[in-house]
Amino acid sequence: MNIRVTYGEALRQDTPLLAIGAWEAEGLPRPVAELLEDGDWAGTFKRTLILYPRGALPARRVLLVGLGKRG
Repeated sequence: MNIRVTYGEALRQDTPLLAIGAWEAEGLPRPVAELLEDGDWAGTFKRTLILYPRGALPARRVLLVGLGKRG
């Protein structure tokens, strides 16, 4: 397994898997939010969701990781 950390605009990365940490009750970037249906994601602590953008983003998969409530 290769893990690479890259600095830059996350949603522009051409990668097999893009992991995004998301806080509960806070919005996601628009291109990611457009891949979801209502109720699919809440950002609950330790919850994950895999998305397949199918060309909407350069990444082949997007992994959302719930960070829970901020603070």
